[in-house]
Amino acid sequence: AFEFTGETITGQMIDIQGRRTGTTSHVRFVGLSDLQTQVARLKQDVEDLKTTNSLFVTLLDSVPFPVWRRDANGGVSWANKTYQGLVSKDALRKSGGPQPGQPAELFGTQARDLIDKKRQASGLFEDKVATVIDGDRRVFDVLDVAVPGAAAGMARDISELEALKEEYERTLRSQSETLNQLTTAVAIFDSGQKLRSFNNAFQ
Repeated sequence: AFEFTGETITGQMIDIQGRRTGTTSHVRFVGLSDLQTQVARLKQDVEDLKTTNSLFVTLLDSVPFPVWRRDANGGVSWANKTYQGLVSKDALRKSGGPQPGQPAELFGTQARDLIDKKRQASGLFEDKVATVIDGDRRVFDVLDVAVPGAAAGMARDISELEALKEEYERTLRSQSETLNQLTTAVAIFDSGQKLRSFNNAFQ
């Protein structure tokens, strides 16, 4: 035996009931009243939303960067597995501990205040944010958006990229200082023969 609510090809909601008596099977199609149709549609919408929510939670739990959602009070109400894996005991202690049932904060108070301020002004925060995780300074490219009563964000770890940029800049500064100590004029041109850099002796 079975019973469920379905939709016909014309869009009418009907109750479908199936029974078996001896060797005979019976199926009844019962038209629903307007109120019953509205209730049936609402139930169907709720099931669709549950399926969509479950799908997105599964997807976001699989991505290799932290993703979070905030409630109306600004607390983290949900975070994916990557986020939870990044939040260390140090971060938990610095944030004063999460509210019951809430994940700890990934970023410090000052960074969160900056994100909140910019997000409230324009509905969007997009910038680099630094934080300390397990004693290491990490830099994240953060995207945080808000709608009435909630906010959500994600972050991409760009620490290695930032470290490479800093190393490159240090190398350039060191090279410039070395060239400036030479008494021989040195000039560096690009492939279009445009002057890019030179030392003091050249100047």
